[in-house]
Amino acid sequence: LHATYTRDPSADGCAHVGEQTLDMPEDASAGATGPSHSIAIKADGTLWTWGYNVYGQLGDGTTTNESVPIQCDITPPTGSISINGGNGYTNSASVALTLSAYDENGVSQMSFSYDNVTWSDPETYSASKSLTLSSGDGTKIVYVKFKDTRENWANVYSDAIVL
Repeated sequence: LHATYTRDPSADGCAHVGEQTLDMPEDASAGATGPSHSIAIKADGTLWTWGYNVYGQLGDGTTTNESVPIQCDITPPTGSISINGGNGYTNSASVALTLSAYDENGVSQMSFSYDNVTWSDPETYSASKSLTLSSGDGTKIVYVKFKDTRENWANVYSDAIVL
């Protein structure tokens, strides 16, 4: 599989026309190339990138330029949340969260919500956190999402407790 990029001077104001043809990885099923970096999808569905990376556009969590294809992590972390050790009821609005998250490249941050709409500022991942529930009796739900070191946010996880 080959990918060709042709620079059109009318599109970006460049004074010259250039063409670049790159050989994609041997088992690539699709690919694209541009003036500074390239992308390939292999037959197994994995995403590979290489080239200029000053803005982190290669998706590997770094700003290191790569001359050979590197695999991108597009898999979000997995996780769980438990309020007060899984108890169904509490008499106190102050609760202890037990958090678990995993990603093969590491989990870096987490964010919380009481309504799954408005989220707290991301904070450093930790396996535990103290939290104060909103006032008033009834079922309280705490939502959490985790971010890995490659900037992938996880699906939302939640747990509920009756106050």
